[in-house]
Amino acid sequence: MEKSRAAKASNAPGEGNICKNMTVMGSNFPKKVRSTVKEWEEFDEQQRQTGDEYDRSRRAGNAGSAFEY
Repeated sequence: MEKSRAAKASNAPGEGNICKNMTVMGSNFPKKVRSTVKEWEEFDEQQRQTGDEYDRSRRAGNAGSAFEY
């Protein structure tokens, strides 16, 4: 997902780019990702929705995990 955001980032005038260090699973080194403000807002909203969906399913007892006994 980080690659697609980084690929879409442009240098168009008036569009500010923001670089963030993203944690990469399985690596000790973060990856720098550059995206526009709008793309970061969309990413944050998507992450918030994913967390909310997970919380709802956990409260409903529908989210099984291999780590639960």
